Amino acid sequence: MKKLVIIPFIFLLTLLLGACGSSKSSSEEKSTLDKIKDKGELVIATSGDYRPFTYLGDDNKLTGYDIEWAKAIAKQMGVKPVFETGDFSGLIPGLNQGRFDMVMSSIHVTEERKKSLDFSDPYALDGAVAVVRKDSLEIADPTEIKGLKVGVNAGSNWETIVRDIGGFKELKTYPGPTESIADLINERIDTVVLGQASAAAYIKNAPDGNQIEISGKPLDGGEESHIVIALRKGDAELQEAVNKAIAELKEDGTYDELAMKYFGITFE
Repeated sequence: MKKLVIIPFIFLLTLLLGACGSSKSSSEEKSTLDKIKDKGELVIATSGDYRPFTYLGDDNKLTGYDIEWAKAIAKQMGVKPVFETGDFSGLIPGLNQGRFDMVMSSIHVTEERKKSLDFSDPYALDGAVAVVRKDSLEIADPTEIKGLKVGVNAGSNWETIVRDIGGFKELKTYPGPTESIADLINERIDTVVLGQASAAAYIKNAPDGNQIEISGKPLDGGEESHIVIALRKGDAELQEAVNKAIAELKEDGTYDELAMKYFGITFE
């Protein structure tokens, strides 16, 4: 008689434990995209200090090319954008710790970043360009720097590119484009090599931008010239949803509209 009571009890206990385990497993397997939809919020990390991509406007509110793109992507996904700002160096570690859903802060694809991140399709292009004084030189692209005095941002991708090209008369490094372009205007160097987006933004927005121009075409740096959204490795559903939104925003003209607004150009 005791056996008859014990056996159904054990069977019932097994079913209950199995149900609990199944429920726990189902919760654990919920994707980042599902969690975003459940919350109705897309959490985007950005530095907030890099014009024209991400910065505080005159009203002290976050704005910029990346910020407008983030808002548009969130709208396409049917959720609310929530922004978290911090030092650039902490954004990707924070993403991988699960504090954010994505990072938008003028992120470039690199071989090192590929090891720990996935990326969206590009929403801007930043191939290397040669910036010159107006009516001074005609350079087809940054490979034509033989015999020239060239300026670059110290430690940048552009410095690596110029060193790899070689043949320059002199290579001078600077903290940023403000300093290098000042030397260019004052004829201390012949050209500055930097990213297309950064160069176009400087020409459009800086007080001395009307004294310089981009000469020739951007150097095709492949995917390393792409500006993308950083995602956690393996967030395939979110990646697909973001890429779908980017494609729709390119198709409806938002891509060209924002590029003209912030850079005064459209990306080829």
